[in-house]
Amino acid sequence: MSRFTAIRERLLSPVGMHSVGFAVLMIAAIALAVRVGLDWRETSGSNMDAVAGRRAELATLQLQTAPLRGLDKKVALSRQQIDEFYA
Repeated sequence: MSRFTAIRERLLSPVGMHSVGFAVLMIAAIALAVRVGLDWRETSGSNMDAVAGRRAELATLQLQTAPLRGLDKKVALSRQQIDEFYA
């Protein structure tokens, strides 16, 4: 019993309590750091996928709108040609 009593007294002393508290906080800090690292990796990976998807969507939309580029100039030219025809 005397050995257990000595261990108990050491753990319940101010230095022992601080050591136990420090160990618990260190374990919590390490667990949170691992969690943040895993979340960071997951988020950056999904961001890259999202960016790639957006770039593909942009390329598709640019191909679809290519015939409409310069439409305002074409309309103005057509009006001029119509006026010349009627004149």
